[in-house]
Amino acid sequence: MRNQLERAESETASDQARIKSIAATLESRREQLSTSDASSLARRDHIEKLKADIRSLEVGKRRLEAGSLDKTTARAASQQLQGYGR
Repeated sequence: MRNQLERAESETASDQARIKSIAATLESRREQLSTSDASSLARRDHIEKLKADIRSLEVGKRRLEAGSLDKTTARAASQQLQGYGR
């Protein structure tokens, strides 16, 4: 009976040590996951900002190209009109 009690106490102590170890591992993994999630979110935000910048630059480029075409067309029309006057 005494051996059984000592064995049970030993198993209980061993189980408690394992529980503490598992709890510590879980906490560590939670912290890693939290850090990873925050990092992933920051990356996604950065990517979205870069995409918005690209869209903005593309719009600006189109405007510049359209303005350049308008000037070229206006210049060509002006040159034609000057040619007619001679």
